[in-house]
Amino acid sequence: MRIVRSIIAGLYLLAFIASFPQAIAGEDQGIRVSINDKHQMRVPLTINGQASFGIVDTGATFPLIDSALLPSAEVREHLPNVLVQGLSGEIDFEVTSVSSIEIGADRLEAVPAGINDDSRFPGLLNVIPADAFDERVIDFDFKRGLISLYENKPISDPRIFRSRLSYKQIAELPFVRAKINGFSGLALIDTGSSATFVNSVFADKAKVKERPDLARELFGVDDAATVARIVQLRTFGLGQHRIRQFNVMVADPVLFESLGLADEPVMIIGLDVLRHFRVQIDRDFQHIWFGR
Repeated sequence: MRIVRSIIAGLYLLAFIASFPQAIAGEDQGIRVSINDKHQMRVPLTINGQASFGIVDTGATFPLIDSALLPSAEVREHLPNVLVQGLSGEIDFEVTSVSSIEIGADRLEAVPAGINDDSRFPGLLNVIPADAFDERVIDFDFKRGLISLYENKPISDPRIFRSRLSYKQIAELPFVRAKINGFSGLALIDTGSSATFVNSVFADKAKVKERPDLARELFGVDDAATVARIVQLRTFGLGQHRIRQFNVMVADPVLFESLGLADEPVMIIGLDVLRHFRVQIDRDFQHIWFGR
């Protein structure tokens, strides 16, 4: 859900509902990936024959493409708009058909995509939903800087400890169960978000420690300012993994309300946390393995 202009300067949650053309799989399924100091992903891709960069996003179900890589407004095909829901507002994107998107050995053709520009999501213009690929496993190996797509069961690495969680899809988005201070709630696994945050219901029920000295001002897609609560988690549990004493912000984005989760304890786990794991999504069995 949810691209970030900076680590805490404005969370944008891409929560689109759409169907995709099938990817044409090749032999080499490796996609190079890097993560910058703002916890933003960067993968090489080619759009309409032009080399560029983007992200592979488990928290989006509809692509966004840089307007500079598309035909001019006068000649491109116009399709019904798509709505992006964000931290403090929502925005419509014009939609067009993209002739081709190549990422790794996969190629998508005639892809409906939102037309993006730097005024909306600065620096993060091309968003490719993880569900655009049809392979069984999407394997985010952040330590090696590689995203792999394959049909066999998730690869086991004896050098790391793996914990398996079942996930369920809500509006095509992958949610697992996570624990804060021993209290359980839903967690969206979101490789498109640079920051992890919890909603106020989760924060209050888990009895987190307030950190008013770290409060920040956020700006949403509508440029409205919101003061974010920052809280400290005593323990955070993801399967059998435990993380102790770290700070997250509290936010109640429109996305949670639209999914019917506004009154439930729920959070988004972003790349600031996910980058420390090998994240393997097995879509045949609806499991996510977290290894570190």
